Amino acid sequence: MVDRRMINNFLVSYADPKAEDKVKTHMLDAMSKILGFSMEEKQKLGMVARPDGHAEEKQSKASGFGSSLVNFLMGDDDFD
Repeated sequence: MVDRRMINNFLVSYADPKAEDKVKTHMLDAMSKILGFSMEEKQKLGMVARPDGHAEEKQSKASGFGSSLVNFLMGDDDFD
């Protein structure tokens, strides 16, 4: 079980447009550990390099993840 208040805090910190990239990276890393992301999921988000050496842009993937995660947790079925 994950505490709702903790996830709320992570999402607010991650989605804050004034937050530094370092804070967003830290929040994404913490969420990946709590939610048990697989290596493949981390690679898709740009958190770790892909084995073929073609790592994708971390910020753009993190932004897409952030939007999808917020939509999911808010119960919005219309994912971008």
